[in-house]
Amino acid sequence: MENWLQLKESHKSLSAAAASTYDDIYENSNHATGIYMRYEEDLIHASIDHIPEKKVAVVLGSGTGRDSFTLAGYFEKVFGLDFAPEMTAQAQINQKKRGLKNTVFMTLDVEQDPLPFADQSVDFINSSFGMGSFVLNPANFFLEIKRVLKPGGRVIFSFYNSQAFVNQLELGWAPAISSRLNHNEETLEVQFGGQNFQIPVVAYSVKEIKAELERFFGIHAISTFPSLSSIFPQQFFENERVRNLCLEADLLLADNIELAGGPFIVAVVGI
Repeated sequence: MENWLQLKESHKSLSAAAASTYDDIYENSNHATGIYMRYEEDLIHASIDHIPEKKVAVVLGSGTGRDSFTLAGYFEKVFGLDFAPEMTAQAQINQKKRGLKNTVFMTLDVEQDPLPFADQSVDFINSSFGMGSFVLNPANFFLEIKRVLKPGGRVIFSFYNSQAFVNQLELGWAPAISSRLNHNEETLEVQFGGQNFQIPVVAYSVKEIKAELERFFGIHAISTFPSLSSIFPQQFFENERVRNLCLEADLLLADNIELAGGPFIVAVVGI
């Protein structure tokens, strides 16, 4: 636990360092990271269609506000929560640039703090980009989300996949993804702005996280992404045909949970 807390400070340092340039650098510097972010965004759009009410949405690990701004076009009110005050401040700057009135950003550590919402008051929750793996003991995290979620509401969870191809293969090059589990799967190695950060993470196989989620929720869909694009070097994707071929293959492989090759596990759940 002590090591987890120490590494968590490294995660906060990464967030502080990345906040002002995150939107310009993170998606574009690593191809696999960029297409994963767009995959999540497409999943948000698809999931919203199944929600009976669109009053309140919550983003856990809201960063600079990207997913919150997407949801603002659908919901009356969107709350973005992040444990890094620098990310919260940048999200508020981005909000002002967009002139949005229905988004609220606040600093809150969802691993330690209860969600500031009443029981059964939230229609949709997005906990993306591996956010579920940044919680050491997920049971309380899941219970708190279940508490605030309305019947018929939905949640998108994202976790790091211990069985992903990029984590299982010994590669002779740096793959085109911004973060990769180390070999003992206790930390995530993140490259940003020429610096390397080690942050704490709990990685799961699809089987493991599926069993854990089923204790609290009904699972509507589960997938991994991106399988092939995550293992090749960045220069591989300078060719448009190669980019398109790998993306098409990754989309076909996403729902194959027997192979489960993508570095992220994404689950859509409800109660």
